[in-house]
Amino acid sequence: MGLYVHAFDPEFIGLTGDQKAIEKISAGFGVASLRVDLPGGEYTMDHSAAVFLLDTSARIVGVFTPPFDTRRLAQDLQAAAPHLSAHS
Repeated sequence: MGLYVHAFDPEFIGLTGDQKAIEKISAGFGVASLRVDLPGGEYTMDHSAAVFLLDTSARIVGVFTPPFDTRRLAQDLQAAAPHLSAHS
């Protein structure tokens, strides 16, 4: 997972776990995920494309869904940043 997410940005952090843990966290976020087996033993994962914004207490405080407009997303994140403290 680390190599995969670092291909997008070295500061990204990826989470993984056993199948039960993945199903539990997916359900908690309300996202769909499905392992798709490929020829030769490889696999890929189909999953929801939402981006979740969490505060410092790991509470979901924002959900961004496709299609993404990077300029608007950056503006929304900058506006939200001061309000993400766990003390809010």
